[in-house]
Amino acid sequence: LGAPSCTSQLAMARNEKGSKHSVMTSPGGTLMNFRSSTKTRRFDKEMGAIEKDRLCQVLKKDVRGNAKQFWDALKSASLQHFESTDAVFMAFSSPSDCMMSLEQFQELSEYLGFALTYHSAKNLFEQKLRDREMNAMTLEDFQDACIVAPLDRIRARLRGHRQNMLACAFHIDNFIRHLSLFTGEDHRRRAVTRFQQKLTTRFCVTLWSSLQQWAERKTLAGEPMISKETFLKLVDSIQSFQAFEMDFFGNIYERVDRGQKGEVVMFDLTVTILLMATSNSRCDKAKLIFTVFDTDGDG
Repeated sequence: LGAPSCTSQLAMARNEKGSKHSVMTSPGGTLMNFRSSTKTRRFDKEMGAIEKDRLCQVLKKDVRGNAKQFWDALKSASLQHFESTDAVFMAFSSPSDCMMSLEQFQELSEYLGFALTYHSAKNLFEQKLRDREMNAMTLEDFQDACIVAPLDRIRARLRGHRQNMLACAFHIDNFIRHLSLFTGEDHRRRAVTRFQQKLTTRFCVTLWSSLQQWAERKTLAGEPMISKETFLKLVDSIQSFQAFEMDFFGNIYERVDRGQKGEVVMFDLTVTILLMATSNSRCDKAKLIFTVFDTDGDG
């Protein structure tokens, strides 16, 4: 038949190129693209490690001249592993005083892939200390070093303030609990008496109103049932109680929940607390009990 012409050879080459393209866009081609992207990510990770090693080598020669480059790289690595710079600081600082020592700074750097020498780490660390006598880095020092935006600093301080407030409240509640419940029978009786004095008729009226509003939002059919967790949240939103007094409410709930079903009827719970309430007028208690069981509100 003779050898194929130049035109036919060009057409065959185009068809072969098109078939290769179809293979690359087929499911098999998708797999090849995935493998290629995986290799790319692995290559980027290896390149990142190489850049960090180079930076550490440069810091050995001139720490002060390359300090800004290091802190920029540290900030970038921190945001890759943690949600914020204050999160990485809290992860490696001392939980007791929220301060970071030189050894903890080295641990942080090594975790993020920076193999600093002791001399480099010490110079970088001490350059950013506001109070050198403390010989420890605060969160503000760390954020200044990483050049964190003012808004992010405010958020971090608010989060830190909230954590400190919660920690203080926890310690105060534990101290009061110990004084009230573990320093003799007389103190326990007084703690229960003070708790009962807080169960006024006005508190019971507010509690019943809150329970009704909660039941209306839930659109419960039949006798409305409430869990212990929801009940304690409602009580805490109505009036401020000590932590051990919330335990008293939990004990009351458990006594009403005799079958240990995890839910009790709102009427039973309200009447139980109302009977424990301190009131000079029995008439007020009777009126509230009538209101509780007057479900249709016709009087």
